[in-house]
Amino acid sequence: MTFDIKLKVGFFKTRGYCLTVGHKQIFLTPHDADYEEYIINDKELIYIGISKKSRQLAGLEIATNRSVYIGSIAIHKNIGIISRLFIREFGNKLIFQ
Repeated sequence: MTFDIKLKVGFFKTRGYCLTVGHKQIFLTPHDADYEEYIINDKELIYIGISKKSRQLAGLEIATNRSVYIGSIAIHKNIGIISRLFIREFGNKLIFQ
């Protein structure tokens, strides 16, 4: 299952990405071919943080051994589905606030 997110790519810049979770990996694929695709596997993943920012947005933070990816997710129906996927694939590495 794929979800649209906004990922921070610069100091004041965000770009649209597709988030896909499966096979103990997180795939972050840019909507724009000019940006890099990221594949994060369970071994390099430290934690995934989801925090409610407003009624419509939740913050997303994915920390790895090499980097921290910061973005946002539209809350509506996606947040529950994404949370369950992260728990199924990565267990206690999900922090939900």
